[in-house]
Amino acid sequence: MNASDLIGLLSTVGLARRRPNRPGIVRAVAVGPIEIAEAEQAGETFMRARWKERAGVTGTPCLIIADEPRDRGQVRVLGPALDNRPILSVDPELLADVLRQVNDLSTFDAVRRLADDLTRIGGDGLTVHDLLTRHTLEHRFRRDASRWGSATEL
Repeated sequence: MNASDLIGLLSTVGLARRRPNRPGIVRAVAVGPIEIAEAEQAGETFMRARWKERAGVTGTPCLIIADEPRDRGQVRVLGPALDNRPILSVDPELLADVLRQVNDLSTFDAVRRLADDLTRIGGDGLTVHDLLTRHTLEHRFRRDASRWGSATEL
């Protein structure tokens, strides 16, 4: 699934309402109080500029998404409330599940829940490849105080 497929899925199940497009945006929808906008490009500067334009114009919390160029099964996300957060790479199916859960929440609760869940499903912007897994780093390695302490000193 890619960014376009994600928006299509949200529309098909009746969660998404069409929003007007702006330059640099392929398609935009609203899910509950949050706008989801698919950026034409996945570059960091481009995504941040689209977020600033979108959030500044609408005043609506906005999640900018784009296809992850390094991993076809992931989408890049920025938002929903701040543009200074890291751009995360997330599984679009997990993101769809999160968006289903925030659909009926108030704006404040939806933004808080989405931001927390993005951190959970996308980590903190760190992508682990090859032999290591995110679980190994976040759960096994961090919970071993002696190994984590010496690693953070380095």
